[in-house]
Amino acid sequence: MRRQDVRLLIQVGASVIVLYTALGLFAGPDLKHFLFPWFAQIRETGPVAVFAAPFSNYTPPYLYLLSAASVLGLSPLFTIKLVSVLATFWLALAVRRLLITLGSDRHDEAAAISLLLPTVFLNGPFLGQCDALWVACCLYAVAAAVQKRTFVMAAWAGLGFAIKAQALFLAPFALALVVRERKWAALLIPPAVYLLAIIPAWLAGWPLADLLMIYVGQVEYTHWLSTAPNLWALPAIFAPKGSPELFLAATFATIVAVVAFVWRFPQRPLLAAALFSAILVPWLLPKMHERYLLLADLLSFCLAYVDRRGIPIFLAVQTGSLLSLFAYATNFDPLNVAGSFAMTFALLATGRLLFVLPPAGDEKAITAAAAPGSAPR
Repeated sequence: MRRQDVRLLIQVGASVIVLYTALGLFAGPDLKHFLFPWFAQIRETGPVAVFAAPFSNYTPPYLYLLSAASVLGLSPLFTIKLVSVLATFWLALAVRRLLITLGSDRHDEAAAISLLLPTVFLNGPFLGQCDALWVACCLYAVAAAVQKRTFVMAAWAGLGFAIKAQALFLAPFALALVVRERKWAALLIPPAVYLLAIIPAWLAGWPLADLLMIYVGQVEYTHWLSTAPNLWALPAIFAPKGSPELFLAATFATIVAVVAFVWRFPQRPLLAAALFSAILVPWLLPKMHERYLLLADLLSFCLAYVDRRGIPIFLAVQTGSLLSLFAYATNFDPLNVAGSFAMTFALLATGRLLFVLPPAGDEKAITAAAAPGSAPR
């Protein structure tokens, strides 16, 4: 490792310690309304016995981690933030793995800097969310796709889905690869991983039917049109709750867009294709949260490292996500509308990079890294 790289890692490490320590003192509304009561139930009932009955609208994998951390005897706030911070560090390792697979020699630098991305430290260390877990799984899935390890990609995508349903944002990308390579058995892996993930909770007593319907319940619980920087940001100001007809039409439009993407899947660098998928789905769907573009944040960050044309895309995605988070924090919806314009630009720019522009010089190295039998550096 070069001396300047060591110096950078030390500087970033010191910044992370100071920043994450300060952010760890904040307890947001989701912690007070959801996570603190769940954690209290774990403490009261026991880290294993608590799974004998439903006590959360999250799937079990995150609850396993929270339950395991509860035995440390720390305060609820510190325990929840500890899980979120560790997940954030794992996310940085996933960034490193993806960039190594893509042949970048700046993977250590990128992994370190990813810890200081505003949307990253606001999500886990500040708000105590666990989105870093499913996003990391998706990054590992993309890395496996670049290496043409389709079944490994499906396993990582399945684990991400077992943690959060938002991993489905990568589904068009993964499905397109399965169709292109005709490895149909890979379609069975994600549901199998989900079933394996819920078995411990089921054995503890959590009814299987409830475990299988958790995500359905989450959709029914979401009663607003959108708080994400997407197509529905402006309509949400005038019709905050939307309508069943609108939800149905939006879902149909998303299905059509996904089918078109799979049908015209480009023979181009997979990173841009994964990013397009990660923006397209939450941009089209209603009932999206402001933090659901975290996968796009990290994929665009990695794209900026391997293709300079991805730099404005990364800046647009980061701007859109940040404005949406500020809109959530201030309850000032016009900020989310502004964020939706930035995210729309990012979607169109990624589509242009993917379907219109000629390959850049860096893409030859990426394509070589994806060739069968090639080994990552």
